[in-house]
Amino acid sequence: MFAKSKKIQPLIQQPTFQVAKQGGAVDHMAAASAMLVAGLGLTQLFAPLLVNPMTGFESGVAAEVIALQWIVFSALLFVGGLSKIRVLTIFAAEFLMLAGLTGLAANLIHQGAMIPLLIHGAIAFTGLTNSGLARLTDKAELKRELQIAKASAGEARKAD
Repeated sequence: MFAKSKKIQPLIQQPTFQVAKQGGAVDHMAAASAMLVAGLGLTQLFAPLLVNPMTGFESGVAAEVIALQWIVFSALLFVGGLSKIRVLTIFAAEFLMLAGLTGLAANLIHQGAMIPLLIHGAIAFTGLTNSGLARLTDKAELKRELQIAKASAGEARKAD
């Protein structure tokens, strides 16, 4: 069943090398954009009168809920970007995009002023951009890891 070889096997297994993660700029961009959205969310939560003209929300429970969504998803995006956890980055970016689209729809139905629509559209676009770039980087990194694994498997077959 198993082919016997006369080659002496090493007692200590050779360490396998870790493939360095690529796309550090994408991760840093996600973390930086998350800080901007989190800052807007914190301002909306604790000083809503300062950002009412920008967000279009008055003081109330709905504005606090959307601000908390911005803060939570931005914090997840920040952690995912700094620690290079692409799954977390993609998750947080997509939900940040949904929160931005929710604010965009609420402002479009309620008042339709241009500046709040631009702000909420920018938040949604930030989520879309970060999610797309993280997906592309993750896919390219996976292809690279598969090529390295195939090459090392081919070398192992040749050695036997």
